[in-house]
Amino acid sequence: MKARCRRLLTRHWIITDANGNVKETRGDGVVGEQPYLKPGQGFRYSSGAVIETPVGTMQGAIRWWPMTDNNSMPRSPRSGWRCPEYCTSPMGG
Repeated sequence: MKARCRRLLTRHWIITDANGNVKETRGDGVVGEQPYLKPGQGFRYSSGAVIETPVGTMQGAIRWWPMTDNNSMPRSPRSGWRCPEYCTSPMGG
């Protein structure tokens, strides 16, 4: 398969806290950008989400143009994360 340039079009994340509460976010690009990547080029970004517990999981998908050869949205594996020590809950905890 020949490597192609791609543009990051949209994202869809499913964020679940330790209590099983689910939030979804979807939209154009990531952090306000829709980067155009050449073969072998990377793009790094940082973002966050407000949840009610200090731990949670996040999974989802990013849509690229041109699409993958089978026209599916590549899925992101579920990843766990923990709120940094300096973080406090929205409930004041």
